[in-house]
Amino acid sequence: MADIDKTLNNVETTINIDPEELTQELQEKQQDQAEQGPPVDIVENEDGSVDLNFDPKSVSPDQGQS
Repeated sequence: MADIDKTLNNVETTINIDPEELTQELQEKQQDQAEQGPPVDIVENEDGSVDLNFDPKSVSPDQGQS
């Protein structure tokens, strides 16, 4: 097949981002994450090992549903 190189004349190649708006949005997201607590449930076992649950809100099959 032949390679065809065409330019797209109607496509904007730069993105303008307001730094103040970006900083404010990042701060809001960090505050929301801090309020939610850690997203990982950590359980220490008797033998010194650790179980990590990366989705503690989900129901595991061995816990069942109540």
